[in-house]
Parts: sequence; C-alpha cells; structure tokens
Amino acid sequence: MKLICGSGLDIQAGIEWLESIAISHEKADVRSNYKVLYVQEGPTLRTSESDEALKYSDCSELVCRYLQKIGWSEKVKHLNTSGLDKFAKKHPDLLVVQDENYIPKKGDIFLWVNHSGSNGHTGVVVDYNKSDDVVTTIEAINFKERPHGASKAINLQGVAKLKWKRTSRHLINHPTVTKRYTADPCRFITPSKK
Repeated sequence: MKLICGSGLDIQAGIEWLESIAISHEKADVRSNYKVLYVQEGPTLRTSESDEALKYSDCSELVCRYLQKIGWSEKVKHLNTSGLDKFAKKHPDLLVVQDENYIPKKGDIFLWVNHSGSNGHTGVVVDYNKSDDVVTTIEAINFKERPHGASKAINLQGVAKLKWKRTSRHLINHPTVTKRYTADPCRFITPSKK
C-alpha cells in the first residue's frame, strides 16, 4: 500500500529505499556489515546516482536523497544540515518545523544544527511507537551511541535503522549548550509540497 501524504509525496517509496540500504543496530558495530558507509562526499558525489556515490553518505546527503525519492524535489539537493535548516526557515511551507511537543509521523525528518564547527545531525523517521514513545529512524551516522534496546553503546559507521526514545538526548532533548558547541534544539520536520 502506498502512503501518500496530503501534499502528494510518496513517503512509502522513500521508506522502502531507506530500508533497502540500512542495517539494524544489532549489526552496526561491525564496519563490514554496512551497505552504505558514513563519508562526507564532495559536491559531485552528493547528488550523483553513480554506484560510487551511492556507496557512501553522510546524514544530510541521506535526507536529501530521501526527499528526492518521495518526490519533494526533482533532483537530489546539495544541502548540508545547516543548509536544510536554513531552507526550512526560508520555506516553512515546504519543510514544516514542528514544536517540541509534536508526535512524529512516518516520513518526518529530525534535525538539529550545531553553531560551533560541525553542522549537526539529521535523519528520517520510519516508525513511531506511541505506547513506548519510541521513534525508529534511519540515519547515516558516525558516532558512538546507545540506541533504545541496545545493551551497550555502538560504534555507528553508516546507514542504520535505530530506535530512540522521542525525548532522548539523541532527539528532542539534544543539548543546546555543551563545552564544545551551542546548537538549536532538535525538532521534527514534515516535508510538504506546494
């Protein structure tokens, strides 16, 4: 069954594509298990459909490819996480930023922006379990974290399907001020099309 949101986006096509390249958190500690490794590619590869370009991804490249797959954009946009945030602020009718109380829906994006160095982080919501308040995401990530349900922190190195409490540090309660950076709060964003 195709999931088409009210704005005519084919969310299901995007989710199926993400599912085809993601691995589970149970396999994520071993680099050779990844179908797509985390690498920040140059501008040509970030938007290319070549085999070489599709072997690697960073978080914002994955989200931009997802947005193209659902029909939000005709071509893969070249936007980093800060660029996605700026685009959402400039075009609130195309990327609808939700408040901190919002309950995410399948197909939404999560995003936070770091103002001191790296860009921040983003990924796609593929499921939400209301009874446990757990969000399942697919994201390109290169960080050691402990997803919900994992027995220990995992050295994440590419595109993975992960579970997080909605109010976890990874999502809504991501810190906005640390010793290393200041950031905007993490928010869920709903893609929309005019």
